[in-house]
Amino acid sequence: MKDSATTSPTISDELLKRLANPTAQEQLGEFDEVSCAMLAVALPEICSELLKRRRNDEASRESLQATAREAALKRSRNIMRTPAPHTPRTVVRACETVMRLSTNAAERATASDVMAQAQGRA
Repeated sequence: MKDSATTSPTISDELLKRLANPTAQEQLGEFDEVSCAMLAVALPEICSELLKRRRNDEASRESLQATAREAALKRSRNIMRTPAPHTPRTVVRACETVMRLSTNAAERATASDVMAQAQGRA
């Protein structure tokens, strides 16, 4: 099996451009035999390539979202744990982020306690 990053597409850019700009007759659904045969071969390949691209885009999007969540969680942990002066609002937001994103129950409980202190409820 070839590496998809180095494999050239089966359907050329020229063919895609031609299919993207159909003639008036083709827009009415009237295709000659050669065009019908070409579409019968090209359409499954085009659809396969599009579906693969969509899956890759979704995986990339999910990866970026996971990275952003981790970065937000790291920043929020640092705010909670750092003795540096932060406004109560900043501390509360950091605690809310930790409580929402952390998978660690003890860390979420600590964030709840720190948030109560920042809000003057402790």
